[in-house]
Amino acid sequence: MLTYRIRDTAQVITLGQLANLHPLLAFPASGPDADMLDHLGLDVVHYAPPPECQTWETVVPADPVLTDKGWYQTGWAVVGPKGDALEDAVAADLVRRRAAKVDAINAERDRRLALGVTYSGKVFATDALTRTDLGGMATTASLVLAGALDWPDSYAQGWIAADNTRLPLPTPQDGVALAATVAGAYSATVQYARDLKDAALVSDNPEGIDIMAGWPS
Repeated sequence: MLTYRIRDTAQVITLGQLANLHPLLAFPASGPDADMLDHLGLDVVHYAPPPECQTWETVVPADPVLTDKGWYQTGWAVVGPKGDALEDAVAADLVRRRAAKVDAINAERDRRLALGVTYSGKVFATDALTRTDLGGMATTASLVLAGALDWPDSYAQGWIAADNTRLPLPTPQDGVALAATVAGAYSATVQYARDLKDAALVSDNPEGIDIMAGWPS
């Protein structure tokens, strides 16, 4: 990272600030060349990498030092809240990190649910409308098995899979089996996501929770 020291004032500015000071001049992305630096009364300041800090801290550069190789900014100060304010900042950061992990778990849950459920060699959706329709079919199948209804031809014809082909369901037992498989896979995925989120919400190290392993297949 390069910045520029104004010789007359010792102020250190960025290339963007330099462009704002001289709006009629065009500066290349790499910064002004040596002749332009001298004309504007500037020295290049080379920056050492800043230290790592917590999210509630700020890294403040020290004044640059003139060396035999030019101006260098090598010192950094890490500043932040202290006492009760520090405790509040740490607590707020932990809440943020936990929430970020919960968001990641939800995203992974939704990704897996979007893949659907495989049954009898076909993939079936798990969205809310599909689950409602399957629930209706399962209720109808229960009434058929109780002798109250005949198994509808529309169900016997087959349930439409993700690839728009049908899985024949000649008996109410076949309909119940499909509905139970989709419902079971959906609920297992949702419950596992809930377990992960519960763990994240009480963890002091939510980043350490592996959200890719252990999902029901």
